[in-house]
Amino acid sequence: MISHGKDIKIFTGNANPALAKEICQVIGTKLGDAEVTHFADGEASVSLYETVRGSDVFLINSTCKPVNDSLMELLIM
Repeated sequence: MISHGKDIKIFTGNANPALAKEICQVIGTKLGDAEVTHFADGEASVSLYETVRGSDVFLINSTCKPVNDSLMELLIM
């Protein structure tokens, strides 16, 4: 059963982590434990270090420059 608002998880990419931290402070939750890195060839790699099953998950990542990298991080997350 989905909780709808009782268990919110927020994750961020590399585009604007400060915005995600500020959002978490405002709503009173902590930022999800995740790592977004890039391989040597430029491909994005995302690792989530906590379960998201049954949670309401929000991804904070703007599509500012570099647009391709930011968008791929968001899509992979």
